[in-house]
Amino acid sequence: MGLGQRWDAVRAGALAGLVLVQLAVMAAGIGEASLTPAVGIGMVAFALPSCGWAARALSALLLAGGTLFLWRAGGSWTEAFAAFGTMVPVVVLFAVIPVLALPVQLGGYGHSVAALCRRRVRTPGQLYRVISGLSYFLSAVLNLATLPMVVTAVRDAVQQYRIARPNRFLASGVLHGFALPTLWSPVAPIVGFVLDQTGVSWLRLFPLLCGLSLLGLAWDWLRHAAGTRWGRRAAVYACTGADGGPDREAAACETAAAEAAGTGRPLWELALAVGLFLGAVSAMSLAIGGGLTRTVAVLVLPAAAVWVLAIGQGRGFWRALRQHVQVKLPGMANQAAVFVSAGYFAACLQQAGVGAAIGEVAARIADAVGPSGALALVLATPMAFAYAGMHPIVTLTLLLPAFRPDVVGLAPELLAAALLCGAMATFVGGPFNATLGVMAALVNESPFALARRRLPFLVGFEVLAYAVLRLGA
Repeated sequence: MGLGQRWDAVRAGALAGLVLVQLAVMAAGIGEASLTPAVGIGMVAFALPSCGWAARALSALLLAGGTLFLWRAGGSWTEAFAAFGTMVPVVVLFAVIPVLALPVQLGGYGHSVAALCRRRVRTPGQLYRVISGLSYFLSAVLNLATLPMVVTAVRDAVQQYRIARPNRFLASGVLHGFALPTLWSPVAPIVGFVLDQTGVSWLRLFPLLCGLSLLGLAWDWLRHAAGTRWGRRAAVYACTGADGGPDREAAACETAAAEAAGTGRPLWELALAVGLFLGAVSAMSLAIGGGLTRTVAVLVLPAAAVWVLAIGQGRGFWRALRQHVQVKLPGMANQAAVFVSAGYFAACLQQAGVGAAIGEVAARIADAVGPSGALALVLATPMAFAYAGMHPIVTLTLLLPAFRPDVVGLAPELLAAALLCGAMATFVGGPFNATLGVMAALVNESPFALARRRLPFLVGFEVLAYAVLRLGA
């Protein structure tokens, strides 16, 4: 084993150990004041040497800037140490959420999805709704792992139709369906982060957020149907083949579906697992309280283990989990370094009193534009920063001191919903976001082109969200 391989093994083991320590702290609810900041320092120490130059430079800038602000304000080393723990729970959530994708892969549910598409779909319009609907459902529990799974499962079905620009068709359905559950899904790290920071209960806000996401899905379907009717999406509503006969090809599709039906487990198991997981999150939130981030992070590993044991894939699960630790965790170096550094910087600003000054400026702006203008500003700001290359969690970490309910004049529930609506848009509208990077590789498109084509959907959704939230204000 070469030196580089040994370093990778050490780094993977160290990051896995740090994640496990933090999970134990979160589960027990003790030692957070001392252990969580220590975990954050360890994450930065092991992640920085492996980061890309941009992430390394941004992390160094945030660390140096936070230290400078704290030093000029006369802060202590104890305060600096505590600041490293601000974003550690979110990083741990990013590390463990992909584990929920392992039972889906081991159970072969993707084959069942492909069979469903071949058996039930008759027109491109139906196919688009199936793609976005499946992406919506899977995103609620798999998050970013949804993209490759859905693309792989439905790519053959898309190719059955003469659709102009099939990659655009596929990307639109998958991305729009994927983004909308990030408004409410407990496995979306942004949801736990925003609700923890604003102090709003997930159960209390769930009906509004889920309703908004379903309205967004309906808006996407209507927009696509209108585009097809008006001729902007050229397609032939038939399954095509050598003879060109719809009936013949429909039968061929059904035959393919029948052949594929035995290769994957039934989809009702997937629906049941998702429902049980969401029920467990709700029950644990009611029983012991605590933030959503802590609840979900603690439940992921037990839920995944129970699921794989139920489908008889225990050995495969442990092999896949080992690979996740060895490959995926070291690949999180950029996220770990930037997120922990951004949390450190934001905490130092607060301790140095800069947050109060930012809040005063935000309060003046809110007074000038009124509640309606403040709501529009909260919706638009995360999207603006996304085009500058900032992840929404980093953006909100830095700006939440200015987006407090007493500063912008919005109720905590309304503010949290607006922040999540604005952040949702960044996942499919920000060209530097990991979501568009993954999708661009899957469909051989530029992230910037994908981001540009999302604008009509996002603008329509933001207008819809603004109207709904204003009615609820």
